[in-house]
Amino acid sequence: MSSNILYIVIGDVGHSPRTLLHVEESLKLKSANKVGCLALLESSIPNTIQTDKKFCFYDLKSLNIAKGSVFYPIFAAFKFVLLSVYILWFLLWESPISWDVVVCQLEARLSAIEPDFWKSTSVPIREIFSKNPKIILSATSWTPDEDFNTLLQSIDRLEHSNLLSQHLLVVITGKGPLKNAFIRHLESKKSSWKNTTFVLGWFSLLDYYSLLSAADLGISFHVSSSGLDFPMKIIDMVSCNTPQIAALEFQCLKEGISSLHTNTKLLAFSNEDTLTNIICSISKSASYIPQVNPRSLSFSSHWRGYMNAVFPDALKTN
Repeated sequence: MSSNILYIVIGDVGHSPRTLLHVEESLKLKSANKVGCLALLESSIPNTIQTDKKFCFYDLKSLNIAKGSVFYPIFAAFKFVLLSVYILWFLLWESPISWDVVVCQLEARLSAIEPDFWKSTSVPIREIFSKNPKIILSATSWTPDEDFNTLLQSIDRLEHSNLLSQHLLVVITGKGPLKNAFIRHLESKKSSWKNTTFVLGWFSLLDYYSLLSAADLGISFHVSSSGLDFPMKIIDMVSCNTPQIAALEFQCLKEGISSLHTNTKLLAFSNEDTLTNIICSISKSASYIPQVNPRSLSFSSHWRGYMNAVFPDALKTN
């Protein structure tokens, strides 16, 4: 029996390896007649993935519409209606085969496993990195819902106060509309810095995961209009055993981290002062190398094991 698979991603997937991994697994299914993704995918995945439509919404935060504003429910309703219409259009007109709509919850640890093509950085290599500058890593789509200027302000304070005990290598990967504005802000500050180097780029998935494994600190500035969605970059950091994660505090952060059963240290921050203290502490402390528990299953095996509970007759590979 053939099935159609539609992935609906609420938000930006410009640099979302987790989403791509799930779609790749779907492509292996013999019973998958059509795999669609309601988003623009920027990746090296083969063109067998069909992106049915490309569209986007203005984020409520980028429009600076507060929840108490009279315009907030109007825009929220607009987003809901437009998304609903598109889903119905895809299911009823684009699909020649009937659909079974299944709403399910999969345990979070399914996503906290590294992909099959990547192997965790070994302890000896980690020890080599620990003798070099402290590596701080983040990924972003350079949209208004992630304010990296806070990072610049924190480092600028540490530089001018001479509080950095070791050199910092800050690596940020991603593409997006606000990248050039960030670069201009960075250029205006870094000339007076002595202990910090920034590297901005767009890394392959393999390089991205390797950097996460080698980093001393991963940073997430993710916020959302709901405050409930969990950043995929944090899932990536946990799966690659990034030893410490500094994350902008939001409603479900601690709950989400605790469900991942990880040795990674979570360092939540709510403002520039807290982030400054975290970075200062990282520069002064010895590198923390967490105990890496070997995986008993690959991502592919784990994925199939959980999805089989939802689609028991569909999971047949080519």
